[in-house]
Amino acid sequence: MSEPTSGKSHITLDLERLVFFSDAVMAIAITLLAIDIRLPEAAQASGGSLAPWIVELWPKIIGFLVSFWVIALYWLAHSRCFRYIRGYDRRLVYLNFLFLMFVAFLPFPTSVLFNFSPQTASVVLYAGTAAGMGLSLFWLWSYAVGHGFVTQTASPALIRDVRLNLLLSPLVFLISAVVALFNANLGMLMWLLQIPVYIYRRVTEPALQGQEPR
Repeated sequence: MSEPTSGKSHITLDLERLVFFSDAVMAIAITLLAIDIRLPEAAQASGGSLAPWIVELWPKIIGFLVSFWVIALYWLAHSRCFRYIRGYDRRLVYLNFLFLMFVAFLPFPTSVLFNFSPQTASVVLYAGTAAGMGLSLFWLWSYAVGHGFVTQTASPALIRDVRLNLLLSPLVFLISAVVALFNANLGMLMWLLQIPVYIYRRVTEPALQGQEPR
């Protein structure tokens, strides 16, 4: 097992680098989502109105919006975790890389799912990737808690709340993947359950906001 790094200033600097790198990866992933939205060359060659061509892009635009908010919500969750993490070792860094791997991969299942008619394979691929993001971040948080890397100002109630919130979204995606095995469209509709999950997060989180790290 790797030994935790020593030296408070050194740890703080390296954690900041880890967070900045993570922010950059998530920003690039979001940017790649937008790159996939472009008019075909035939639109310019036609010489007519661009409106019909733009309308035909609506599946890609929907895909961008969905994946943009998936990454954005996981960015918030990642930020909340590292608000309380005050130490690290090599395994925690690797768990963070695992989370970023799923983030960086998300533009691909987004393109596959929203460029073609929904199929079981594409829905399961997307849901599995999104679930992987949440489960890897849950693993990272649990590892940080278990190895004493979380600030002592974080109460047991807050630790449980973060852990629960990290599980809710991937649970929805995993359930949707199972449903998609029987009905791809219904599997995608299951993602709407993320809305009450998000509302639940916003309702429960403020009660713990006073437990900010020092």
